[in-house]
Amino acid sequence: SEALFNSDATFSSDSSLFNESENELAEEEKFDPFAGTESLAKPKRQPISLPLPPLPILLGGVLGVTVICGGGAFFLNRACVIGECKELQTADQLKSNSQQSIRTAKSTQELIALQQQLDKVISDLKVIPQWSPRYQQAQELAASFSNQLTKINLVIKALQAAAAAEQKIQTPATSLDELRSRQTLWRQAIIPLEAIKPSHELHSLVQAKLPKYQSNLKAINQKLQNEESWQKKLTTAKTVANSANQRQATAKSGNDWQRVQFAWQQVINDLKSIPATSTANEEAKKLLAEYQPKLILARNRATREIAAASTFQQATNFANQAKVFEAKNQWTQAIASWQEAIQTAKQVSQDSSIYNQAQSLIQTYSTSLGQTLEKQQLYGNLAQSQADLSKTCDSGIRFCTFIIEEQPKGRIIVRLTPEYDRRLQTPTPDIQNHFQTLQQALGVISENANLPLFLYNTQGQERYMKNPQ
Repeated sequence: SEALFNSDATFSSDSSLFNESENELAEEEKFDPFAGTESLAKPKRQPISLPLPPLPILLGGVLGVTVICGGGAFFLNRACVIGECKELQTADQLKSNSQQSIRTAKSTQELIALQQQLDKVISDLKVIPQWSPRYQQAQELAASFSNQLTKINLVIKALQAAAAAEQKIQTPATSLDELRSRQTLWRQAIIPLEAIKPSHELHSLVQAKLPKYQSNLKAINQKLQNEESWQKKLTTAKTVANSANQRQATAKSGNDWQRVQFAWQQVINDLKSIPATSTANEEAKKLLAEYQPKLILARNRATREIAAASTFQQATNFANQAKVFEAKNQWTQAIASWQEAIQTAKQVSQDSSIYNQAQSLIQTYSTSLGQTLEKQQLYGNLAQSQADLSKTCDSGIRFCTFIIEEQPKGRIIVRLTPEYDRRLQTPTPDIQNHFQTLQQALGVISENANLPLFLYNTQGQERYMKNPQ
């Protein structure tokens, strides 16, 4: 305005000078006595004029000075150099209110609102330049608010992690990875909260949440431990199942199939022990449907093989007994035992691994039975022959001894006793008749046994011989 006033004064001064010049020129024109001569002698006097700047430039200059002066004042005020500092006032007000707000906060939303306020105040304080006399105070407030904000951010993240974990536990976990993810969320919620000291304004909020979070983490840890145990059982069952499949591919005997059966039984028991609430239960049910038929197959095969082996052993036992009877010349009993051995071998299951062995036994035993029948026909009923010989040779007084030889062709050898042989040395009608009767009896025994019979005296001389035709 002062500049404008000076400009106007200059303008007015120039105007009066201009008017005075005009008046003087008018007077000279009226009263100059030498007007005719002087005008020829020297030039005519010109009026003095000063150029003025255009009006828009004058107005722009005035406005520029006004803006510069006003802007400088605004800048100094904004930088908290002069006048009041709005940023510091807001920060001081928030400082007095924030602790109470933090102490009474009960939800994530309240903390987020306070977080946003602190972010705004810190951002405003950082605008104050270093050359401002309020800079140090602003930095201290910003640092204090940053410390508060760091704790608040940690607690907000912890509460958000807990909220995410609580959302997830509304539905059952379907895998170990999902359980571990929930475990991680609870840890992310608990660890920052445990770092809040009792003296901090957030401690009240933390103590209201932390016990529940710790309890949830403990529960998820226990569930995870159980699930890992069930998963281990599932893995073990698969391993044993692979082993059972390999054994089953090469199993032959009843003992082999029993081992396969026991392996499948262990697999089934492990799978059935996995509870329905476990994440491994779904896979366990699928494996049960696959493995149970294999257990039934192994059990049936083991039963069949064991029964076949037992039958095979019985047939072998009958054959061994038949051989014992043959050694005792008990042909009837031997024949019966061979027949039992053959019939028992025929009962070995065709589906068993020893069926072909049983068929070989049947052939062998049938051959042995035929040989025994031939011996019986060849030697007759030796037991009866032995009884008849015993009765003939000893009727109160022993007249002779005997032996039945089966090899090489079979024969009966009878020898007179020394006492009877001496009596025959002095023959009497009675002793002669008795010797004739003895010979006849021995002949009948030879016929019945279908074996040749030879009678010798004590000197080895043949006294009688019978060869059945």
